[in-house]
Order: sequence, then C-alpha cells, then structure tokens
Amino acid sequence: MSVHQPIRHMIFGALAVMALTAAPALAADPVFPVGSRLGLVPPAGFVPSTKFIGFENPQASAAILLVAMPPEAYPVHRDFPNAVLADLKLLAPKQAA
Repeated sequence: MSVHQPIRHMIFGALAVMALTAAPALAADPVFPVGSRLGLVPPAGFVPSTKFIGFENPQASAAILLVAMPPEAYPVHRDFPNAVLADLKLLAPKQAA
C-alpha cells in the first residue's frame, strides 16, 4: 500500500461529502400557482396555468391540477374503494396492516 493512498481516500471522501451536501442547494424552488397554498417543481414543459389552479403543458395537451381539500374530505379519501381506483387506472395507496 502506497503512502499516498490514505491521503487519496481522505481527499475523495471529502469531495464526496461536499458533493452530497451541495446537491440540495441545487434543487429547484417550488412554484406556487396564483390562489394556491400548494406548490411544486413542475416537470419540464409545464407552466402555471391562467385557466385553473395548477400547471399546464399546451404542446402536450397535459395538465396538473392542484386541489386543496378540507379536513372533512379525508375520511372519504381514506375509504375510497380500491376497485374504483383500479377502474380509473390509478394506483391505490398501500394499506397499512
């Protein structure tokens, strides 16, 4: 084992730590559509919509709608039948045992 090898490992480790701690700083800031308390980093091509609360991509005819639900709506969401979600081709959340 070379005398310089431990120094190389230490330098590599320090660079790895610096790279990992800098990664969160590179994350994009969330965008909050007008009239919404909900925000997200939209996928490429999506811009805040002027027609509804959410984001749209006119070239792809795609939209992301944001909905803030009152606390009273959560029991309905929790008890929503998995069969309906399957019919809509949506993934059902995994139920805790």
